Amino acid sequence: METFVNVVTNINNLVWALPLVILCVAAGVFFTVLTKGCQFRLFKDMLKLIREENEESKEKGISAFPEPCFGCG
Repeated sequence: METFVNVVTNINNLVWALPLVILCVAAGVFFTVLTKGCQFRLFKDMLKLIREENEESKEKGISAFPEPCFGCG
């Protein structure tokens, strides 16, 4: 059993080190290029949509900002 724990620990240390950081950064760059930087291009529109009120949000009794927060959490 101790050998199994050592193998799993070694694999864990290898995966959760530099390769995972490189993978996360590469994925971020890939999706930024793929979406043509929509997180930067559409930032102003996002702020405008968060601040505006619409009929659906009035019926629900919740504004546009916390609505996606509650949906994700």
